[in-house]
Amino acid sequence: SFLSNNHDSLVEEFNDYKKSEVGIGRKKEDFIRIDDLKLNLSTVPVPSMNIVLMIVGTRGDVHPFFGLGHMLQNDKHRVRFATHKEFENEILREGFEFYPLAGDPRRLSAFMVETSGRLIPNLINENERKSLPEKMKMINEIIQSTWPACTEPSPNDESQKPFIADAIISNPVTYGHIHCAEALSAPLHLFFPQPWCPTHEFPHPFSNMSYEKGWCSENWLSFPMVDYLFHMGSGQYVNELRKLIGLEPIRRGEHGYE
Repeated sequence: SFLSNNHDSLVEEFNDYKKSEVGIGRKKEDFIRIDDLKLNLSTVPVPSMNIVLMIVGTRGDVHPFFGLGHMLQNDKHRVRFATHKEFENEILREGFEFYPLAGDPRRLSAFMVETSGRLIPNLINENERKSLPEKMKMINEIIQSTWPACTEPSPNDESQKPFIADAIISNPVTYGHIHCAEALSAPLHLFFPQPWCPTHEFPHPFSNMSYEKGWCSENWLSFPMVDYLFHMGSGQYVNELRKLIGLEPIRRGEHGYE
């Protein structure tokens, strides 16, 4: 975008010059044709950035990000992994910085097994009903931990080197990612092995709908519906985070991807 805008500006200035008194009488071949200039992007220096990779989930969710992290390091970026404490040693061995996100990956996996991947538990089931408060408490803790993961020094760093994220890469289930990005005016990239934006081809991963139905409107509608239901249950936690970081609250009707 920067290069495109800069190119358009140069062309406009060049055309203004040709119309000016200084440009009158000059031959066409006297000018450098800016439209013909070829920009070699590989020669454009990329500034070193602080990039945080936030991942909630199991080891299988965390490990695929290692390759991306190393590529970013090779491009001279400072890379921080923000995920569960359980994975700290593995991340440090890979040469990345680490910040602990809240949440227990074993309990999160157990919740998904208990509900068969459903976002809304079956309240008739006693086990699901009893585990709901613990699940919501953990989601709140995860959401609240995303802001310090983007803005605070690592608690285990003796030098307490400052860290402010210039860019955020996250899997969707950290939930605080988009709010942190908004507060920091930082770009956000979501990575997930299943669709997370509305599509007619597949349903939302948490809708517990069949993937075998194929193209249909129900698949597309499952995305705003899951977002809406999740916001109904977690909206209070999200707005607590937004208040903490100086953002306006999200009101009913402003849920999810809207």
